[in-house]
Amino acid sequence: MRPSLEPVARLQTSAESALLLGPYRVTGEVSPGTWIVAVDPVLRRRVWLLRRGASEPSQARRDVARPGRLRWLQKVETADLTWDAFEAMDGVPFRSLVTGGKRVSWSSLRYWLEDLASELWEARGDGTGPDELSLDHVWIAAEGRAVLLDEPWPSVEPGAESMPVGDIAGQQRFLSTVAAGAESTTLPLHARAVLRNLEQGRFQKLSFLTGTLRGLLDRPAEVSRAIRAGSVFMLPVYIWILTYVGCYQDEWMRRQSDSPGGLALVLLFVVLGIIAVIQLPEWLFRGTASGAIFRLAVVNAKRLADRPTLLKRWVIVWLPLFVPVGLIAWLTGGAMSDAGLVGAAIVLALWLTAVVHAVMHPHRGLHDRLVGTWVVRR
Repeated sequence: MRPSLEPVARLQTSAESALLLGPYRVTGEVSPGTWIVAVDPVLRRRVWLLRRGASEPSQARRDVARPGRLRWLQKVETADLTWDAFEAMDGVPFRSLVTGGKRVSWSSLRYWLEDLASELWEARGDGTGPDELSLDHVWIAAEGRAVLLDEPWPSVEPGAESMPVGDIAGQQRFLSTVAAGAESTTLPLHARAVLRNLEQGRFQKLSFLTGTLRGLLDRPAEVSRAIRAGSVFMLPVYIWILTYVGCYQDEWMRRQSDSPGGLALVLLFVVLGIIAVIQLPEWLFRGTASGAIFRLAVVNAKRLADRPTLLKRWVIVWLPLFVPVGLIAWLTGGAMSDAGLVGAAIVLALWLTAVVHAVMHPHRGLHDRLVGTWVVRR
């Protein structure tokens, strides 16, 4: 489902304004004298009135009824000016979402890129495509759809750079500029390759680009808490249960503790130790078994994390658990006394707190913050 947006506050002066422009009652101005907000008192719908320049919209543009463009309603003539009335949309200008260092999640931006590419493709077919576009031409409707405006939204200063979009190179440059507003550190690996090709202008046809962007809508966009919890807990818990059930009747294991709880704790450390040992050489392959199962990858700010970074990440994850536990075992002479079990349980509880934090912040737990990495979908 498309993520929806909270629309900006509606611009209006007074609901009882007596100023009329043709059949419309003026309620506000986006840009004085050029872009007016009005309401149709008969049909009870809001409209945008844009002052017409030297040329009028073509017949093809007036007939456009696609969700990627504003619907043209009629021409309004006054004594000295001509206005074009368009159906208004609740929403926000795209540029307001990416100004001041703000970024947009990929789960939303992927829909908007596909919307814009599809509209450019359709507009080229019927000759209604604009000659130039900028970020100010992109309007994000409240229901989460990207719309191309005929004129740049005027309330964001200074104006964004316009670029020609008459050919595939210009269209890719425009879409790449929009894509630059994505939160790069949480981009899935499959999206990074597509956006890199888009930035480098490698698509030969707009239809290929549109189809590729449409295909991204069916791919996972974010690391949910459920997926992160599964990747962290599924294998250890599953192995621990099997081990506990299989070893509970074993005489040597039973001698290690006088209680089922103590045995369970000992086995948990054994399982975690085995997993840590297994994960140690996995940094050579730049991934883990659980990451492969749940289609997760560890990245830095720009690309897949390198091997030294993954090794450092392994150290930060496992040494805070096993160094204190090993010290407790050494001080108690290797026997898991009640005091030793309590100390080991405290260390484990603190370590699990950090694990839970990683689940609650699935893209970046404490260990990822220390190393400078993020967890993303493949």
